Amino acid sequence: MGEIIFFVSLVCLLFSSALGLPEKGLWKEHFTHNAKVSMEKSMVNNSEIYAKIYCQEDLSLHVAWFLFQSPCIEMFLDTNLTSISLWDKSFKTTSDKLTYKTGAERLSCTASKPLFLEGSDEIYSYLGVKKRPNPPQASAPLPGLFTKTWDSGAHLFLLSVACATEDCTMNVDVEVEMRNPDGTFLSAVEFPFLPFNGVMSFFYLILIVTWLVLIIRYWKDLMRIQFCIGVVLILGLWEHLTLFAIYETLRKSGEVASSAVYFAELIACVKRTLARLLVLIACLGYGVTKPRLGTIWFRRCLAIGLVYFVLVTVEGMTRLSQPRFTTSYFRLATLLPLLCLDAGIMWWIFIYLARTLRETRMRRNLVKHRLYRDFSYVLLAVSIISVTFMVWSLGIFKYHPCIESWHLLWIDDAFWQFLFVVILTFIVVLWRPTGSNRQYAYSLLDIAIDEEVEEEDEDVLLDRLDQDGTELTKVRSRQLGEFEDDGGDGKASVQSRNDELSPLHYAQGPIPATIVERMGIEASSGPNDETPVWKVD
Repeated sequence: MGEIIFFVSLVCLLFSSALGLPEKGLWKEHFTHNAKVSMEKSMVNNSEIYAKIYCQEDLSLHVAWFLFQSPCIEMFLDTNLTSISLWDKSFKTTSDKLTYKTGAERLSCTASKPLFLEGSDEIYSYLGVKKRPNPPQASAPLPGLFTKTWDSGAHLFLLSVACATEDCTMNVDVEVEMRNPDGTFLSAVEFPFLPFNGVMSFFYLILIVTWLVLIIRYWKDLMRIQFCIGVVLILGLWEHLTLFAIYETLRKSGEVASSAVYFAELIACVKRTLARLLVLIACLGYGVTKPRLGTIWFRRCLAIGLVYFVLVTVEGMTRLSQPRFTTSYFRLATLLPLLCLDAGIMWWIFIYLARTLRETRMRRNLVKHRLYRDFSYVLLAVSIISVTFMVWSLGIFKYHPCIESWHLLWIDDAFWQFLFVVILTFIVVLWRPTGSNRQYAYSLLDIAIDEEVEEEDEDVLLDRLDQDGTELTKVRSRQLGEFEDDGGDGKASVQSRNDELSPLHYAQGPIPATIVERMGIEASSGPNDETPVWKVD
């Protein structure tokens, strides 16, 4: 059970967004023949809809329309209805929750001025029962106001424009606006994302400024992994600033810049890739217990990063090209290899985190062991929160044919972004540049193990250290020159090196194994074998 919880925590570490393109609030259509168009959007009560027609020449038009409302937020997504005969088949499953307004009239359109459509206040249920109309407004309606929504939820506006005479030539432009009561265009589902991305951008900015100050102050003692952390911070700020600009533009203009949304997704893909590699190389001990990754692991990380970036980019672009709440076979085909690779990365992270904990414990390096121990406990704590949230999310959004808690949908996406920032903040705190970085960074006082040696040979050495605690002291003493016959100068040099070290750098007694280390050894061992997998040829 422990392995499952910890594995889930790592999977939740960099959970990506599940939303598609934002819902726009402005539609512009050009008709050259009789046509019908559908427009869907989630809106709150008393939202305003404006509709007007521009004609290139004087025409007589027949205009018919329907405005449907449903509390089920996924009701009208990707609905392209072109005939009234299809409506019954589309809405029969939730007919008891469907209400609508409708109207049809013949209008004369002139080329000199736009034609403003007039709506109706009569509200009907799907079964034809007349509902109470909207209460009269205290103020006069604005010019061009078509109608107002009568309840919060998903809305579908169907518009049919046709020539009223047989010999007319259709050449009209239709413009429809769906505004909130305050005049903005953000949909009801996506409205919280604007302040959320603003807060996230501000938080990332604080982290970057703090990180930059620490780097400038302790630039002589920096570890290589700290530069990787800085890159991930910059990518996170870039992503949320781009999303904030997208939603702010949508709020004011009602139009979605698709290229900007795809660009933000591309930044998120780069961030996800680098973040996974960052956690992986950190758990490998890069810069802390190993001076370099070595040729083998450098090539592995490079190949893993390239393949993961390609897969996550294909999945992200496919997700954006489809409406939310829909899953096509092509998207499943792009998601399956990504999940398999993700599972492999998380497994390596789990195994090598336990291995690094074991390595620092065997070397009795208390400072480094505490660093990885605290990081493992952070992941364990996050795993409990993640599992709890996933259970809640499944119960609220996944197993309901009608999602009426649409006002909570933003949490389903924002939680994973927030969780990523929480874990990244702990990484920033644990690996922050300080004047005592030498206690964390790789040094010659650690057991000299060539990065090219086989892992099982390194574990043999660690086993020997585990069996004989005095071996580490002898190795360190030989490295410091205590057994060199240098007279007083040699002893003074040794004393000087020892004075530079914190008294907590090396523990005098054995360090107890952590729960993560024990879980890693159990997970990487056979059912009837106590030997970890990394020791088996």
